[in-house]
Amino acid sequence: MNQPQKPADGFRSPAHDDGGGAQNMPFPLLRPNSSQTLPGGLLVSAGALAFWITTRERMPSSLGLLALACGVPVLAGLAWMIRRRLSKGIFLTGQLLLVVLETTAWVRNAPFPLGATPILAAALMLWGLFGMARKADELERRVLQAALAVATAIAVFAMLAYTAAETLGAPRVPAIVWFEILVIALYAGLVIVGRRYS
Repeated sequence: MNQPQKPADGFRSPAHDDGGGAQNMPFPLLRPNSSQTLPGGLLVSAGALAFWITTRERMPSSLGLLALACGVPVLAGLAWMIRRRLSKGIFLTGQLLLVVLETTAWVRNAPFPLGATPILAAALMLWGLFGMARKADELERRVLQAALAVATAIAVFAMLAYTAAETLGAPRVPAIVWFEILVIALYAGLVIVGRRYS
């Protein structure tokens, strides 16, 4: 007689091909880059790279020319992704813009409202992350919840450790730095948790 099979402990993501010859991992952030985001991603990357190269050292003399040369490609690529609801591309666009803006000294040290532009990039990342979470299945939501728990633990530990370092003379850091640490910790959490379900 055939014995009924016992359900496997835990959950495992069924491996399937996304059309690019690579198997998907749990949660979209761990999957290979989709060719669907390529046109918009190229526009965003071109505009962001041009901005970083031309303005990394000093503020440009003409902000209008800068907006035309760098802002138009970024906005065009972002609009292309938003129209097609490519949440992963929106998330990665926000991450790229956040890195570019935070490594540009004159933007980081500028007064409001120009100095607050990195917050817009962070908001774009959150928008893309929420979009991916809405499209995720039950397994992917479990992975995301566990990864967020790991990321929160890492970020809180880093904050407490740096608070102690400040009492020893370490300089204060901008609040946006802690958001960046949380994002890095989220990636680490996704890798750690994703290995369990892959």
